[in-house]
Amino acid sequence: MLLRHEPKIFFTLLFVFVFQGCDIFREVKESVDFLKRFEVSEKPYPSEKKSANFSLEVSKQKESENLKIWKVSGDLKSDFPTSISIAFNTGYSEHITFFVPGIWIKGNNFSQDKVYSILRSKMWLFREDRMPVPLVFAFDENRKEGVAILKIPAKYDFTRAEHIDSSDENIIVDTDVSSLGFDYDKKQILIVFPFEEYPIFYRRKFLTNFVQLNHKKAFYKGEKKITFYVIEISGYNFSDAICYLWELVYDIYKENSVFSPPLSPVIENKSKLINLLGNLKHFFQRYYYEGDKIAGFYSFIVLETGDVFVPFIESSFTGMALMNGANAILLGKKFGDDILIEKGRKVLISWSKNGKINKFFIDCFDPSSQSPCNLPPVFLKDVFYTRREFESLLAFYLAHKYDESYTDLFKDEFLSGARAMLELQQEDGSFARAYSFSGRVYDSSPAGTLFAVPVFLKAYEITGEERFLKSAMRAGDFISRLVENFSYFGSTIDANSEDKEASIWAFISCFMLLRELGYEKYFSCAKRSLYSSLWWFYLWSVPFEPSQTFSKINLNTLGLSSVSVENIHVDVYLFFFPKMVLNFSKYLQEPEKKRLQEMVSMMINAVSFLIPSSEGSIKGVPYGVVPEVIQQTWWDYGYGGKGEFNITSATGWTVASSILALYQFAYDIDF
Repeated sequence: MLLRHEPKIFFTLLFVFVFQGCDIFREVKESVDFLKRFEVSEKPYPSEKKSANFSLEVSKQKESENLKIWKVSGDLKSDFPTSISIAFNTGYSEHITFFVPGIWIKGNNFSQDKVYSILRSKMWLFREDRMPVPLVFAFDENRKEGVAILKIPAKYDFTRAEHIDSSDENIIVDTDVSSLGFDYDKKQILIVFPFEEYPIFYRRKFLTNFVQLNHKKAFYKGEKKITFYVIEISGYNFSDAICYLWELVYDIYKENSVFSPPLSPVIENKSKLINLLGNLKHFFQRYYYEGDKIAGFYSFIVLETGDVFVPFIESSFTGMALMNGANAILLGKKFGDDILIEKGRKVLISWSKNGKINKFFIDCFDPSSQSPCNLPPVFLKDVFYTRREFESLLAFYLAHKYDESYTDLFKDEFLSGARAMLELQQEDGSFARAYSFSGRVYDSSPAGTLFAVPVFLKAYEITGEERFLKSAMRAGDFISRLVENFSYFGSTIDANSEDKEASIWAFISCFMLLRELGYEKYFSCAKRSLYSSLWWFYLWSVPFEPSQTFSKINLNTLGLSSVSVENIHVDVYLFFFPKMVLNFSKYLQEPEKKRLQEMVSMMINAVSFLIPSSEGSIKGVPYGVVPEVIQQTWWDYGYGGKGEFNITSATGWTVASSILALYQFAYDIDF
């Protein structure tokens, strides 16, 4: 049927039904009713007054008791710059939750005063190239029903940076990048083609003031086609619906050739993995620091030159001096490098002697003052973060496993720290985010709990002391309650918001408890947190404009991951995660097992691409360094914007992440 929508545009709503043994008249009625849920409008470029044609073609793809999938194709034909807006009525009323991967999670309750806030706007439109998966999911909490719009993602974008950075709100571009979003008041999922960003609030990291940028609207002329799927599911709570939805999305994207799993995955090429590990040795050689009190590795560098940008030594988190001390021992052993082994030992021993206050590691050491860093609010002299403390202890555990000559020293340091942390565990099993060195709670947010379980289970493994196992279980049960409510937040320290690392460490904790005890509740927790983690990983390759660095080096974002709802860029955070995902897949049946195995291959392939094989082999990245910030869109992390690395990089953690992930596959080692 051909319907006249506005004076300036004609659009057609068509349907194609597939006979699947159902009554043909019911199929027709369902298709007609489905089409009525779309509202299509057109916006011409301000100076134009002509008309365009837009049509929607719909076909039913799949149906079962709890599932319906529709495929929708939209064709735009216009000889003047125009754009199309599509609003899909969810049919829900009051208790609705929207989910946008990597951007909007359960109302961004932990980021209300940050980049996005429901208090500022009831409607959001996001460029699809900000999303690990271009999808918006609306879920009715009362009815236990959800509907998602999943876009087949863009393949090219010729939008230059100066178009986005200009003050002009209206731009004409050659792109197939759309925007997706939602309207809370109207209970609608929105698609706009070409992209539109509304509203634009931005807070650069560490700054308290907001910047409201101009509303951006793109226009295009010619013939264009967009394809998306509407997925309706019922009978699940939100956490389980998210698991099921990821599996559906993975299969749809694979069937539509959005991605192809590597035919020759790197994880099967042991010699290549070992070579990659060898390439990272240069980091330890170039950025080593040794003073009278502390040894370690500088982390913050200028990517273009490789020069040190911030001359601090951080125990863990972004600097990872202690984890890289253990890694230096590991690589030194594997490659027969005694100098590297000695550097690693000096790092760990120096922090054991001089890097603690009242049994707890300081977060950061300033070589210039020979004292703890004093850079409020990032580093506070009288406060330590539990995440950093648990990561530091894991570094000593790994060093104990790697270095037979000093194993007792490193083991004793690990167990001493684990016992000190036991004293801080709260009645509900949680750990506060930060404590003063006297043990007083400084930040009561329970995000530190996510990192406790591995430390206590490893302490139990060494000693057999039941109190370690009991504390691990109490922490695990607290994590399980967070997971059941799909509540993952606060683990990145400098961005107390919904983030990937929270879900990754929830999975690591629950899987380790499952492996240790075999309880069903830990299986459920591990599975739910695993799939929440996977939503942060890219299932497509973002298109970059030809002049951008990432276009020139053929960067594929598939398998890389976004960070948090505040820090929306791509990074290489993996650590123990990929190998544990592979091991968890053994608890599952096909096709779940195969999906996870393929996903692990894509993760390792992605991080392997970003490790320079020699000086200058990756433009703008020094040899031995893995870049921290891969910018896939404007509203950048700090500098450069889409298609460029950030100017600076906290490369200590990226090196640690890459080494631990690659090492486990290169030598068939489990954590």
